[in-house]
Amino acid sequence: MISAGPPATVGTFIVKDLRLTTAVPQQPQTLIQNPDSDLPPETLERHLPEWNRAGLISSMASHLHLSWLNPPVSAFQIRDHSSSGHCEWVSPKVDIQFLNPGTELSLTWEEMYDIGLSEPLSLTYSDLAPRLYHLDLQTTDAFVSPTPASQTVAFTIPPPFWTSLWFSAFITSSSFAAFFGVRNRIIRNRLQRELAAANEARLIETERMRINCLKRFGTLNPEDRLSSAHIARKVVQYFSGSAPSGGNEEALSPRETEVIELLASGYISKEIADQLNIGVETVRTHIKRICIKMQVRNSMEAVAKHRA
Repeated sequence: MISAGPPATVGTFIVKDLRLTTAVPQQPQTLIQNPDSDLPPETLERHLPEWNRAGLISSMASHLHLSWLNPPVSAFQIRDHSSSGHCEWVSPKVDIQFLNPGTELSLTWEEMYDIGLSEPLSLTYSDLAPRLYHLDLQTTDAFVSPTPASQTVAFTIPPPFWTSLWFSAFITSSSFAAFFGVRNRIIRNRLQRELAAANEARLIETERMRINCLKRFGTLNPEDRLSSAHIARKVVQYFSGSAPSGGNEEALSPRETEVIELLASGYISKEIADQLNIGVETVRTHIKRICIKMQVRNSMEAVAKHRA
């Protein structure tokens, strides 16, 4: 009896009533038989020293006491639980000197086995709902009777990630970020366009004012069109009294000179009237005459020209 076979093969092999006899009908003679006793296995092995265990893992060979049979008997058992070793029962030596050539032999036994594979077992279940599952593993003996040894494996099938709360929060925040990003980009582009339009309008207005200044202060020539510093100098010259006049200026009277001096000192019309003991309207009349004589448009230009 040997547990040979593919390395992945494991299981239990039980043999009872093993008997080797001569096939002579008149006088059958038993040559080998397995122990047929109701003794416990540990006692039986002391009475049958001729039966030996062998193999890489000899402990897998043992005697099995079939106490549920009537009468109880013993049997040989091999419980192969390893994929890297084997075991065997070695029968006793048989004296066959008395056998004649051509003698027929008869080998009979009763067996029972349960064979499986020690390779990893893969179970596939399809369309399982997301939840916690418990898989109960129950071991059995050679007679498919449950043994006390059992194991429970718990595993969880998670829901699809797109149904989770974090994914919904991520999509929501991404949507808001994209919306505000596009909105800010649109607003930024619109502001840039408006600033560009305002800048263009300012440039146009500046150019228009420059042309008007050139028309007012002198001849419009190509150099003036390109030189804003030249225009600024002409404006300063105008307010400082160095701008070209339209003709000879009339000399101011002593009273008008007093008025222009007080204006240059920062006095207003009422204060000048108090200083000169004249009326406010008289002061205004003097200012109008000063502007006419000095060929200016207002009192500020008159003061600037007087200081120059």
